[in-house]
Amino acid sequence: MTPIYTIGYDGRDFEDLISILKRLDVAYLIDVRSEPVDGAHPAFSRETLAAALRVRNIRYVFMGDTLGDRAAPPECYENGEFSLERLEESERYQEGLGRLVSASSQGLSVALLSAECRPERSHRSQWIGRSLISRGIPFIHVDENSLLRRQEDLMAETSRSAAWQQAAETIASLAPTMEDARNKLKQVFGYDDFLPHQADVVASILERHDTIAIMPTGGGKSLCYQLPALLFPGLTVVVSPLISLMQDQVDQLRDNGVAASFLNSNLSWQEQQRVMSDIRNRRLKLLYVAPESLMREDRLEALEAVRVDCLTIDEAHCISQWGHDFRPEYRQLQEVRRRLPGAVTIAATATATERVRHDIRTSLDMRSPREFIASFNRPNLNLVARERTDGIEQLSAFLRSHHGQSGIVYCLTRNSVEETAETLRQRGYPALPYHAGIDNITRLANQRAFIGDEVPIIVATVAFGMGINKPNVRFVVHFNLPHSLEHYYQEIGRAGRDGRPADCLLLYNDSDLRTIRFINQDKEQWQRDAVEERLQAMLRYARSTRCRRVPLLAYFGERYEESGCSACDTCNRRTSRAGTSGTNAARPRTERLTSERDPRASLRAAVVPADAHQTPYDPALFEYLLSVRKEIAAKAGIPTYRLFSSKSLMEMATVFPRSMDSLKHIEGVDIDMAEKYGQRLVEAVRYYCAMHGLSERRRR
Repeated sequence: MTPIYTIGYDGRDFEDLISILKRLDVAYLIDVRSEPVDGAHPAFSRETLAAALRVRNIRYVFMGDTLGDRAAPPECYENGEFSLERLEESERYQEGLGRLVSASSQGLSVALLSAECRPERSHRSQWIGRSLISRGIPFIHVDENSLLRRQEDLMAETSRSAAWQQAAETIASLAPTMEDARNKLKQVFGYDDFLPHQADVVASILERHDTIAIMPTGGGKSLCYQLPALLFPGLTVVVSPLISLMQDQVDQLRDNGVAASFLNSNLSWQEQQRVMSDIRNRRLKLLYVAPESLMREDRLEALEAVRVDCLTIDEAHCISQWGHDFRPEYRQLQEVRRRLPGAVTIAATATATERVRHDIRTSLDMRSPREFIASFNRPNLNLVARERTDGIEQLSAFLRSHHGQSGIVYCLTRNSVEETAETLRQRGYPALPYHAGIDNITRLANQRAFIGDEVPIIVATVAFGMGINKPNVRFVVHFNLPHSLEHYYQEIGRAGRDGRPADCLLLYNDSDLRTIRFINQDKEQWQRDAVEERLQAMLRYARSTRCRRVPLLAYFGERYEESGCSACDTCNRRTSRAGTSGTNAARPRTERLTSERDPRASLRAAVVPADAHQTPYDPALFEYLLSVRKEIAAKAGIPTYRLFSSKSLMEMATVFPRSMDSLKHIEGVDIDMAEKYGQRLVEAVRYYCAMHGLSERRRR
């Protein structure tokens, strides 16, 4: 006899339900709810559910009148106790049960749908399960963790038939696959395919291998753990030091329909208790938590009491005393690993030398983890370093050649941030400050204004940038020497995340060395030694006369094989002096130094705007779509940064989607977002195309 399954939907979204039904090869979904209407879950109301199943070749059958609560007449209760024997004597129940028995004998694959998150505890499931077991038909519950549980186990019976063996084999098939991952990638995040290395990392995690992922800023580290979190039945815990960004990350996930939350010191006691309740009641798929918040005993006990499938250590370089941002609380995470033995662990960061990677493995007690190390080379970044002589004049000259573009200016100290931002504003450059000394509300508002393209320039300390998702940053300026090459690499990595050319200017002088040493003077001697070692490596890079990619990549253990990169000041200087064009003929950003004795003149010529070359998208349409996005966001009452990324708008300005169907195929546009807010963008593209005689283009 073919097994019959039962599944509840509370706590699952519709696509999760469909995925499980497909793996079980279910042809008929039998609705045994007494009332097939659910105001809290409209997707599971009778008509909506039937229509959605039909397009997926699953037949919907309502049998709540014969197998639901209404099938149990008053005579089934004796002295307040329910009698299964009396229920089985009822005509309606016999009718429904007979149809299930017939389906099983014919080899039809059937699943019963109930509302309860834990259907094995539903009284309906118990009635039906006991009746079917007595007739030799296997009855299997898909529990809240998507694990298969036999009715016989629940009844404390020990017999096992060949049908149960077949059902046990089905359990393994419920493990998420890469096909499931690709479907979620498009459905939730709006992407058609993975970025390099993402698929390998996701596959490793889905196969429950401990994993170390070293991927550059903009390489898509976050998706590598967010995607498996949606496919695992239990909770994914993300340990992150980025307290100021947790709210934005969680908001973006919630916008995509993901049950996510965060725990950190910025939450009130009442807000923290609500999150803890969501954990205990298994309402979350993703939990972001600061390490100091995670280590509280009550929180560890709460996580031990639920199923945690994945433990993600974001910014994992913080665990190493040899890293550029060592945080002692990260050292305690081995205890979390010990207390959550069923969770696969992923350690992710953009920057880690071999010594740091070894420290990560050791500190987290990761035995034979799979390691994925992407190339540290970002060929679209033009790297320039100059000694700082008249810093504000040099910066102003640079900004004049990047008028209207989005960029970040990094300074060493809070005072320098405030002074530089104020000076830029006085000179007509819209700029906002960002540093840890600004109150939380203002700092968050400034961050969101920059991410949402409301202001083009942010002047910041190293406190800014980790975790932001802004692909159209066209330049990064270091107004001072960074503390280390790790800092430098991570910060320039915030430019050009859309893959298009971007410029990175480093200004430095000896006073920066004194400032950095002063900042670190209270540290222990071994820490000061480590700071000095990293500082000297940074200084050697700044003063280097070689291709800048050679020392930069070598620091991270990668050898740059090319003879020249044609995207740094030293390579471009050599090309210019040789009087050859080579690959630079196609690169209008080539540096042409007019005067080595006039640093301002040389700087003005050093970097031509990254957008000066012929672009594949229509800049005017892109600007128009930015304004339309702002209009849509204002009307919907949500921040612009949560509504269609700039990268998605760039693609719209490239292919001119003139229908909702075309819009849904734009990279980064998920179906829900398109349906909620996309019509206005489509209308804007149609209008622009009509005004300029343009037609929709094919996507490459």
